[in-house]
Amino acid sequence: MNPARIRSEVHRHSGRGSLFANVSRDQTALIERAAEEKGVTVAEFVAMNLEKAALRAIEDEKLIRLNVKESRAFAKALFRDPPDNPTLANAAQKYLQLLRR
Repeated sequence: MNPARIRSEVHRHSGRGSLFANVSRDQTALIERAAEEKGVTVAEFVAMNLEKAALRAIEDEKLIRLNVKESRAFAKALFRDPPDNPTLANAAQKYLQLLRR
């Protein structure tokens, strides 16, 4: 399967954009069939699914980056000694005294 070539344009007056993609005959037939099954035009089908795919790709990329970054920060925090906090220590002592009563 040859990769699709895509060209995009934004129309000055309407602010709307257009995408032009060169796809194989098999891809075209598949897209036409899927659009027909959904009861929409090929253009509507492509627009709906490109938007979904773009949002999913962005979310996937964000999750991967955030997970790596956050997991490193979490691991560092686990191995670091907590800072001294007299107020928290006093509150913990009072709480333990209440539990012992």
